[in-house]
Amino acid sequence: EVMVRSHVGEDGSGCLVAYVSLVPDADVTTKDLRLHLAAAMPSSMIPEWILIVPELPMTAFGKIDRARLPDPFQDAGS
Repeated sequence: EVMVRSHVGEDGSGCLVAYVSLVPDADVTTKDLRLHLAAAMPSSMIPEWILIVPELPMTAFGKIDRARLPDPFQDAGS
């Protein structure tokens, strides 16, 4: 599963962030994902941050809970 959203940092700058939940035991890195995206779309559409998460948090209504997504500026992955 993938979810992409714009994120505004504490300094007011914005960027695209992709949250990716992979199938168990997938041997995929953020570098692999960037290379795949670079072959398919313009560089301006590629998220600045790609975070691989165990699962996307969901609300009780089955929608992605954006408030519970990790902050890309506090995560070491990109």
